[in-house]
Amino acid sequence: MSLTSHKPLRIKKFRTKSGQGSAVSGNPADCVFLGVIELLRGGLPDLVASGINLGDNLTTQLVFASGTVAGAIQGAVMGAPAVAFSLSLPENRKVKRNETKSHLTIAAIHAERITRWILEHQLPPDVDYLNVNFPFDVNDRTEVVITTLGLRKYNDQVMRRKDPAGRPYFWQWGSVKNDQEFEKGTDIHAVYVDHAISITPLRLDASVNLSSGLAGLTKVAS
Repeated sequence: MSLTSHKPLRIKKFRTKSGQGSAVSGNPADCVFLGVIELLRGGLPDLVASGINLGDNLTTQLVFASGTVAGAIQGAVMGAPAVAFSLSLPENRKVKRNETKSHLTIAAIHAERITRWILEHQLPPDVDYLNVNFPFDVNDRTEVVITTLGLRKYNDQVMRRKDPAGRPYFWQWGSVKNDQEFEKGTDIHAVYVDHAISITPLRLDASVNLSSGLAGLTKVAS
């Protein structure tokens, strides 16, 4: 979750029209960690909301690499209900700032409704946190669906180049898979194909049933 332990962190207080806040100089997980331990003196918040991130966090490929989702995970680890929010951006064109701001505003209205629902109803016992993704064209009537986590969004690519001294360096990137490759019922299909708001319930315990055929491993060293 990229918690910062190799350099000092700072907390800066600020005021907005809606009240007072605090900004942490680290990663999202650092914000939650310091928020709970330092600002709340160990008391749990009613809810941890991470985001809204500019760019989606869809499929396992991105969820486990996401700082935004890591903020929600850190909250769940510490015992608070948590949710991560992300807004998908177009892959094939640049987006103007004002355009992004208007879509963020609409996404924020949906995010408020979702957080209020969590506060009123609480997450089910088998759910530790939610990963929510908004399509870029989100509006007041956009459908909300509960999804599973897709596996991959990108076809992995590595570009090899050489610097002026002749030493190799590499660019890691990926091309988005074809829409037809996204399985129905997954987060990526909901956002990219159905243009719906995807809510994916997730658990911290990623282990599988111990009777999964691996019992023989216990005898390897004997």
